Amino acid sequence: GQTPGIFKSGRMPPELYEELWATVTRGDVWEGEFLNRRKDGESYWEEATISPVKDREGKTTHYVAVKEDITTRKSAEEALKRQFGYEKALAACSRTLHRATENQPLDQEILNEALGHLMESAQVDRAYIFKNFDDPEDGFCSGIVAEAVRPGLPLDLHNPFYRKIPWSLVPEKNRLSLEAGNPCGGPTRKLFASSPGVLEILQQESIHSVQFFPIHFGDTWWGYLGFDDCQTDREWDESEIRLLGTASEMIGNVLQRWQAEAGLREANDRLAQQVAQRTAELDETVVFLRQEVAERSRAEAEVRRRLVVERGLATLSTRLMQATDLGKAVADTLAETGQLIGADRLFLFRFRAGGTTGDAIDEWCAPGVEPIFGDVHS
Repeated sequence: GQTPGIFKSGRMPPELYEELWATVTRGDVWEGEFLNRRKDGESYWEEATISPVKDREGKTTHYVAVKEDITTRKSAEEALKRQFGYEKALAACSRTLHRATENQPLDQEILNEALGHLMESAQVDRAYIFKNFDDPEDGFCSGIVAEAVRPGLPLDLHNPFYRKIPWSLVPEKNRLSLEAGNPCGGPTRKLFASSPGVLEILQQESIHSVQFFPIHFGDTWWGYLGFDDCQTDREWDESEIRLLGTASEMIGNVLQRWQAEAGLREANDRLAQQVAQRTAELDETVVFLRQEVAERSRAEAEVRRRLVVERGLATLSTRLMQATDLGKAVADTLAETGQLIGADRLFLFRFRAGGTTGDAIDEWCAPGVEPIFGDVHS
């Protein structure tokens, strides 16, 4: 004659027990699952069928419950559900990472969105990516480059501490594990026990557990993918580590591809600049060569013209030397010389013996040119 209240464990919503009691008090059979509690306080899942037992008058006298411990089955179902959630998150993460980037080696917006998918599936409070770098003052360091957080939590992207964390502050075993390509994680009180300064900062932010996965570019340790649990001192199981490790490899491959694409774009830009510079230099050279050719042509033409003039003058000089009528010979010579050199007017001043007193001026003018002296030979 006990009521179904004996099944209460305090782990199920009150509405379930109200529905159970209402069903059996109506005289109906209730079937369902609930989380019960053993005598030693351990909780377990049961599948139960509870039926009312009535007397001849149809009055319920007691209840009969047929129960089966389904804890193992529920655990397997939960594990399968988590795995499906992880696989779904990995697919969403992959689709996000393979969207077109804005031509840069690290697209923070895309990374933040991809981390959001992983954060939800892993049921954590924060997911992030850190990149390693060498600092001139603090040596080998890591700094946050992308992050997804639960609503209400502060963004570490803007926290100076997380922008540059010297690896010398972190337990060496953690660094060596990641550098060797192995994940590391667990409750922060254990993982950072040898680094009280870092542990204090983590505890101030209520980070109870972390899990880190290395990101390598070939043999180079580029950085790591990390997750924070701010609720419990979580011990990460093997299936979670395996699936999140797959996500780490996926992100690493995309980051490496982005970096290679950025390097290729930079190389193409440099090549384009060099081609443009060489083209400009060649254009300048072509202009210079054309000027040189033109100048040489002008010089050659001038040489040919001067040669013709010199030959003509030599011929005229010979004619003057052999002339019997000097006046006519001078007039003819001036005319031919003017035409030869393309002049408008030529003069010949004659001097008497001794060279101090002028004797005559011979002038030749091209057609249409007015003479200067009156007595002109033309």
